[in-house]
Amino acid sequence: MLWGDSDRIVDPDYGRAYAAAIPPARFQLLTDTGHNAQMETPDQVVHAIWDGADTDFSAFAR
Repeated sequence: MLWGDSDRIVDPDYGRAYAAAIPPARFQLLTDTGHNAQMETPDQVVHAIWDGADTDFSAFAR
């Protein structure tokens, strides 16, 4: 879960709760970012996605 530290629409605590409810999920707070991370800080979003690409998704295998 990527969440903006300055999100005034949905508090970052909700992101933490979502991530905790999804076993393989991780929560990452993006600095100087509001609700539209992909538009406000696209470099941070891309780096976070690439950094998370090494995640083991075997828990989703059927």
